[in-house]
Amino acid sequence: MLKNFLNTSEYKSLKIIERALKDSNYKVFPGLPLYEIFDNKNNEFSKEERRYIRDSTFDFVVFDEKFFPQLAIEFDGPVHDIYEKKKLSDIKKNRICKKQDLYLLRIRDFHLRKYEKITVLEYILLRFIRWNIEQKKLVQDMYDFFESLSEEEFEEYTRDGVLDPSIDPTVIFDLRYPFPGIEDVKKRMRNIYGIFNRDIFNRGDETRIEEDGSITHIERRQLEASIKMINSIDAREINIIFSATVNLLCLMPTEKDWNRSERPFNYFKKSGKLPVSFNDVPGLSVNELAETLSEYFTLKKIENWLEKNVKKLKKIANI
Repeated sequence: MLKNFLNTSEYKSLKIIERALKDSNYKVFPGLPLYEIFDNKNNEFSKEERRYIRDSTFDFVVFDEKFFPQLAIEFDGPVHDIYEKKKLSDIKKNRICKKQDLYLLRIRDFHLRKYEKITVLEYILLRFIRWNIEQKKLVQDMYDFFESLSEEEFEEYTRDGVLDPSIDPTVIFDLRYPFPGIEDVKKRMRNIYGIFNRDIFNRGDETRIEEDGSITHIERRQLEASIKMINSIDAREINIIFSATVNLLCLMPTEKDWNRSERPFNYFKKSGKLPVSFNDVPGLSVNELAETLSEYFTLKKIENWLEKNVKKLKKIANI
């Protein structure tokens, strides 16, 4: 009996990847065996790893225009959390990709959900594509700017070894490509309710690495505005704090004897090996993704509150 090559989630992932890469020079191929991607000319792989490479496949591999592999993508279903055999298999794949400097992105159903007409996976890939196109110019612009500075000015822009955000290529890139949903929500709140950025205050955020290797980011925003029902003289002062939490896979184990309760740095000190890789791609770290999505969900909560509580309102301008 014939069977489908991809399951439902894998097929959905493939369609999203193809859509994101459509106007680029990148191509995606599903179900490629690892031996098509890696060789062992420098004897970098153990006997166990060579056997794994021979018998295993990637869900998806993204290639550049020269057909050089740039990114592997794995869709992790629930079994990846349940079965020990599957966990050990994932560790081997993580380690092999880390050895060969191939970026590995692990995704779940969350990445396939659409927010404001774009999925999380699509946003990650769009950032990946744009960063590979723009990074050289962004870095060169920074160096050109440095050459125009006096010694005193240079020290001012690099105080305490930290780049001033106004010239940091990663900050500039991040501002250039925000999550589209953030601007969509802000625009609706402004046009429908008269709520502007100045009415929403940052009340702090929190980021922590969990014991399971995930990263949690909590965003808090406070809505402060005077509003009233249309055709009413009664004003209402709004002062409410909203928050949203996003949890994403961050640390991917590469050593099977690493205990997740142990700090990776402590393992490194005793073994000389870092026991994890990071679920990042060039152009968007998992920390940045968690932060930007948490901001979106917080703004979305504010919008939902406005829709539910004051459907026909206008802001009273505080001039």
